[in-house]
Amino acid sequence: MGTIKGNTTQGQTHMKAYIYKAPKAQQVEGKQYILQVQLTHQEVLHTIPVQGVREGRKVAKQYNATPWNF
Repeated sequence: MGTIKGNTTQGQTHMKAYIYKAPKAQQVEGKQYILQVQLTHQEVLHTIPVQGVREGRKVAKQYNATPWNF
């Protein structure tokens, strides 16, 4: 039987979403923040540019991830 990575509760994997201020070189189309969806601190699944906290929460909800630092 395989193991499930990440924080688990009753067999479900919980992803976390972190938001960071993007460096000028990584800001695209006015999106000043980077949202990272992660299983563990070192295992990043998605990196998505977002405009702010409001859009970050919407994207986190789409990925069924818990907003962690916003």
